[in-house]
Amino acid sequence: MIHEMKLKPKPFSQIKNQLKKVELRLNDEKRQRIHIGDFIEFTNIVTNEKIIVQVTKLCKFPNFDILYNHYQDKTILGYLPNEIPNPNDMLSYYTKDEILKNGVLGIEFILSNNSNII
Repeated sequence: MIHEMKLKPKPFSQIKNQLKKVELRLNDEKRQRIHIGDFIEFTNIVTNEKIIVQVTKLCKFPNFDILYNHYQDKTILGYLPNEIPNPNDMLSYYTKDEILKNGVLGIEFILSNNSNII
Protein backbone atom coordinates (compact mmCIF):
# COMPACT_ATOMS: atom_id res chain seq x y z
CA MET A 1 0.00 0.00 0.00
CA ILE A 2 1.12 3.56 -0.70
CA HIS A 3 0.44 6.32 1.82
CA GLU A 4 0.79 10.03 1.06
CA MET A 5 2.30 12.60 3.40
CA LYS A 6 3.39 16.19 2.97
CA LEU A 7 6.63 17.65 4.28
CA LYS A 8 8.24 21.03 4.62
CA PRO A 9 11.38 21.51 2.48
CA LYS A 10 13.96 20.86 5.23
CA PRO A 11 12.77 17.41 6.34
CA PHE A 12 12.03 16.51 2.72
CA SER A 13 15.63 17.31 1.78
CA GLN A 14 16.95 15.40 4.80
CA ILE A 15 15.01 12.29 3.77
CA LYS A 16 16.05 12.67 0.13
CA ASN A 17 19.70 12.89 1.23
CA GLN A 18 19.23 9.91 3.58
CA LEU A 19 20.00 11.94 6.71
CA LYS A 20 16.57 11.64 8.30
CA LYS A 21 15.45 8.03 8.69
CA VAL A 22 12.49 8.30 11.06
CA GLU A 23 9.33 10.30 10.45
CA LEU A 24 7.51 11.43 13.61
CA ARG A 25 3.75 11.54 13.43
CA LEU A 26 0.65 11.39 15.55
CA ASN A 27 -0.62 7.80 15.71
CA ASP A 28 -4.03 8.88 14.44
CA GLU A 29 -6.47 6.85 12.39
CA LYS A 30 -4.65 7.63 9.13
CA ARG A 31 -1.26 6.51 10.46
CA GLN A 32 -2.70 3.37 12.07
CA ARG A 33 -3.23 2.05 8.53
CA ILE A 34 0.54 2.01 7.89
CA HIS A 35 2.23 -1.39 8.01
CA ILE A 36 5.81 -2.59 7.68
CA GLY A 37 6.60 -3.02 3.99
CA ASP A 38 4.20 -0.26 2.91
CA PHE A 39 5.43 2.71 0.92
CA ILE A 40 5.09 6.40 1.77
CA GLU A 41 5.14 9.05 -0.91
CA PHE A 42 6.42 12.27 0.62
CA THR A 43 5.61 15.50 -1.21
CA ASN A 44 7.58 18.70 -0.69
CA ILE A 45 4.88 21.29 0.08
CA VAL A 46 6.83 24.05 -1.70
CA THR A 47 8.17 22.36 -4.84
CA ASN A 48 5.73 19.42 -5.12
CA GLU A 49 8.74 17.13 -5.62
CA LYS A 50 8.04 13.57 -4.51
CA ILE A 51 10.14 10.81 -3.01
CA ILE A 52 9.18 7.32 -1.96
CA VAL A 53 10.31 5.42 1.11
CA GLN A 54 9.55 1.92 2.33
CA VAL A 55 8.49 1.41 5.94
CA THR A 56 10.86 -0.90 7.83
CA LYS A 57 9.66 -0.47 11.41
CA LEU A 58 6.86 1.21 13.37
CA CYS A 59 7.53 2.33 16.93
CA LYS A 60 4.46 3.37 18.93
CA PHE A 61 4.72 5.47 22.07
CA PRO A 62 2.30 7.34 24.36
CA ASN A 63 4.09 10.67 23.77
CA PHE A 64 7.03 12.35 22.09
CA ASP A 65 9.11 12.47 25.30
CA ILE A 66 9.28 8.68 25.38
CA LEU A 67 9.77 8.47 21.61
CA TYR A 68 12.74 10.86 21.78
CA ASN A 69 14.27 8.82 24.62
CA HIS A 70 13.98 5.69 22.48
CA TYR A 71 16.28 7.06 19.76
CA GLN A 72 19.85 7.68 20.90
CA ASP A 73 20.94 9.23 17.59
CA LYS A 74 18.69 12.26 17.18
CA THR A 75 20.06 13.04 13.70
CA ILE A 76 17.89 10.24 12.28
CA LEU A 77 14.91 12.22 13.60
CA GLY A 78 15.96 15.24 11.55
CA TYR A 79 18.10 17.15 14.05
CA LEU A 80 21.49 18.49 13.09
CA PRO A 81 24.42 17.34 15.26
CA ASN A 82 24.72 20.80 16.85
CA GLU A 83 20.98 21.08 17.63
CA ILE A 84 19.45 20.24 21.00
CA PRO A 85 16.56 17.84 20.42
CA ASN A 86 13.37 18.84 22.18
CA PRO A 87 10.16 16.77 22.13
CA ASN A 88 8.20 20.00 22.64
CA ASP A 89 9.14 20.90 19.06
CA MET A 90 6.32 18.57 18.02
CA LEU A 91 3.77 20.83 19.75
CA SER A 92 4.01 23.09 16.71
CA TYR A 93 2.33 20.26 14.76
CA TYR A 94 0.08 18.54 17.30
CA THR A 95 -1.76 19.59 20.45
CA LYS A 96 -1.20 17.93 23.81
CA ASP A 97 -4.78 16.63 23.65
CA GLU A 98 -4.17 15.00 20.25
CA ILE A 99 -1.00 13.37 21.58
CA LEU A 100 -2.75 12.13 24.71
CA LYS A 101 -5.69 10.76 22.71
CA ASN A 102 -3.74 9.03 19.90
CA GLY A 103 -0.17 8.46 21.05
CA VAL A 104 2.70 8.98 18.64
CA LEU A 105 4.54 7.01 16.02
CA GLY A 106 8.13 6.73 14.85
CA ILE A 107 8.02 5.53 11.25
CA GLU A 108 11.39 4.05 10.29
CA PHE A 109 12.07 3.72 6.58
CA ILE A 110 14.57 3.34 3.79
CA LEU A 111 14.62 5.43 0.66
CA SER A 112 13.10 3.46 -2.20
CA ASN A 113 14.87 3.37 -5.53
CA ASN A 114 11.82 1.92 -7.23
CA SER A 115 9.84 4.67 -8.90
CA ASN A 116 7.60 2.12 -10.63
CA ILE A 117 5.41 1.55 -7.57
CA ILE A 118 3.27 4.64 -8.18
